[in-house]
Amino acid sequence: MLELLNSCCFIHLLHSYSVAEQHGCCRAKCLLASLYLRPSSDAVSNSSKVQQKAFDLLASAALNGITQSFCLMGECYLLGRGTSKDLDEAVHYYRKGAKAGDSMSMFRLAKLLLDIADNPRASLSEGTDADDNPDLSSPFITDTISATTAEAVQWMRSASALGHVDATVELGKMYECAQSGVPAEDSHTALTYYQAAADAGHGEAAFFAANILYSQASQFAKLELMLRAADLYRRAAELGTNHMYESTYWVYV
Repeated sequence: MLELLNSCCFIHLLHSYSVAEQHGCCRAKCLLASLYLRPSSDAVSNSSKVQQKAFDLLASAALNGITQSFCLMGECYLLGRGTSKDLDEAVHYYRKGAKAGDSMSMFRLAKLLLDIADNPRASLSEGTDADDNPDLSSPFITDTISATTAEAVQWMRSASALGHVDATVELGKMYECAQSGVPAEDSHTALTYYQAAADAGHGEAAFFAANILYSQASQFAKLELMLRAADLYRRAAELGTNHMYESTYWVYV
């Protein structure tokens, strides 16, 4: 029954957006494209023809300055949906959306830039001969990687400040393990980010925050920290995480 209801709602939205798009509504083009690109859609086959239609709609919406279209254009270029894969174009559109204030574009851009910085050989080899072997130790490339990482961290912080919970969790991971340009491990800052994400209902973040507090409680023998950790383990178990069994175990220890 629920699947039937969802299918009916999808068809109704598809019809409504199609009518609005035919009347020249640029925002409707973006919304219609997002429906076409839904991989779980049963109402519309996610074929190459449909993806091409979605890409054309997004391109038109982007030309008219629809902010939400920039992130979807970046996804199309990144994954090759409706167009050929193009990493430079993906970065271009994610950055365009990020500069327009879209938190999802900021998050996606940050993740992509971090992937590029972590695997520069793959990104530098795009469009070059297979035999080419970029010198990753050259000052130009090392400076480029450093600048790419710094930009990624800045966009991740901006996304988090706008309430993007996944960005907040990623920042916690960076500070906890000194990843992605963060100069040193900082469990206090990591805990702050994890706690904020946990308060927003993120179960994984509650588990990660509990781990830090438990470690601190064991190190400094403070009952208050242990109780806070137990509370966060309980919340993680209630919210549901990939660490459900560990969370449940610690609640009853």
